[in-house]
Amino acid sequence: MKTNITINLFGQLYHVDEDAYELLKNHEEQIRILHPNPEESDQIIHELEKRLVKGFDKLTENRNTAITIEQMQALLQELELKRDTDDSVDADPAAKENDTPTMCPPPPFEEQPARDNTPNSTTAPRRLYRDIPNAIIGGVSSGISQYFGISDPIFVRIVWIILFFVPCIPATIIYLVLWIIVPACPTLERRD
Repeated sequence: MKTNITINLFGQLYHVDEDAYELLKNHEEQIRILHPNPEESDQIIHELEKRLVKGFDKLTENRNTAITIEQMQALLQELELKRDTDDSVDADPAAKENDTPTMCPPPPFEEQPARDNTPNSTTAPRRLYRDIPNAIIGGVSSGISQYFGISDPIFVRIVWIILFFVPCIPATIIYLVLWIIVPACPTLERRD
């Protein structure tokens, strides 16, 4: 038995499986991370929701069932392809080459088993990357701030500066080791 969630998009109610809803929420969070400007991210999400309504209507026109995670994945991929082709038609090709992401994209959503709220339940591990687009020295601080969900890497940088002056902690060596062993953020093109 699966849990269903009812969502309201532009006055229309849709039944969505819980895992498909989590996928949609994760997708919206990725948009907010990749577009830190609230107005821009809200506009993109609004456009996504308008397109989702059309897709949901096609999926539910013949039967009154909940939208599954497979249907949601297919629909989101289709919408991303449409958005990418719309962007490439509208944008100047020379400007597209110089466009770099402002933050390292989170890893793509992978379906995970439902949590059973027991003390031994585990979740999939997150990856730590050096965030090169936001780097000042090596991207270690900006990568750590993104990994832990800290909105501004300046706080992690301040901690590093403080640790550099503590004599019993070899912060310089730790930073250099992290710089060497932590992989650089994959670009949007390499994320496929």
